[in-house]
Amino acid sequence: MVKCTRAALLRATLVLALLLTVLLAPSSGAAAAPAPVLVVVNPAVPVSNVALGQLRAYVTGRERFWVPGLRVELIVRATPSPERASFVELLSAMSEIQFQQYWIGEVFRGRATSAPRAVPDRTTALALVAALPGALALVADGEVPAPLRVMTVDGHAPADPSYPLR
Repeated sequence: MVKCTRAALLRATLVLALLLTVLLAPSSGAAAAPAPVLVVVNPAVPVSNVALGQLRAYVTGRERFWVPGLRVELIVRATPSPERASFVELLSAMSEIQFQQYWIGEVFRGRATSAPRAVPDRTTALALVAALPGALALVADGEVPAPLRVMTVDGHAPADPSYPLR
């Protein structure tokens, strides 16, 4: 039978606590960058790069046309989704509730014919972009089927570390 002294038990407890602290502490390595949110457009859109400020204008409806006769058709994921949370916060500078109220007000005042189309998933968003000339969707990173195009933002592609929509 092993006899433990109080001091030996205290030392063992301290060593165990120190070991757990080291093992469970967050790593000091660089955190992975968040996945980009892609700006996907219909092939009829004559623009391949968009300035972040211009994208904000499209998302808030301040700018409604790509070119005369080609209306911006904004397609967004329904809440809750990471892409929607990202673009609402970054591009509209509004909370989700404010964004919804803003668009209700725009439609009510006759400044917009409809609010952005909310879709349940990425696949539906891409299908609508393919079907609607002038369509723009903000979707999670991943494959984008031809002939749809992924726009650069401020000259940065989604793979670029300086891409602003993360």
